Amino acid sequence: MQEHKKEGSSYSTTPNFFLTHHFLSKHNVLRGDKELTKKEKSNFFDFGMPSKESITSSKIIYVHSTKRNTRVSFCDSQGVHLFSLTMGSLGNKKSKRGNVYFIKDLCMKFLQELEKYKFDSFILCINGFGRSRRPILRFFSKTKLRYKCSYIIDVTTKSHNGCRSRITRRL
Repeated sequence: MQEHKKEGSSYSTTPNFFLTHHFLSKHNVLRGDKELTKKEKSNFFDFGMPSKESITSSKIIYVHSTKRNTRVSFCDSQGVHLFSLTMGSLGNKKSKRGNVYFIKDLCMKFLQELEKYKFDSFILCINGFGRSRRPILRFFSKTKLRYKCSYIIDVTTKSHNGCRSRITRRL
């Protein structure tokens, strides 16, 4: 039987240090033999969720994509709803609401409504597993709005199949 390595071995700490060191040296963040402090490293790289300052200064575009419909909403930095458009509001009914081919019409109408508002940056929040997720991202990447987008966040909840159900009664 194969023996496992102990937790205190050098194997568990070496890869993390090596990757960090390699990445920082590759991008000329290291100054000679002296490494930067944590605070100085954080100035170079911005990983994770956006800071509160960037959220309060930017607007939010919220895309909710389901199997049957797609909703695109525009919100203020405080979360105040300004306007929203759905596939059904454009005149697409029943099965056409879930169709990917009408996403371009939805996005074009959304851009026309968006021209009324002046803003410097926005955060794009995507929710749901619908078919229209990728076409909407592609559309935003092709327009001039791609320069104003500061973050793209996936806010889809992870399913956990709910609570355990009661045992069924047998008669």
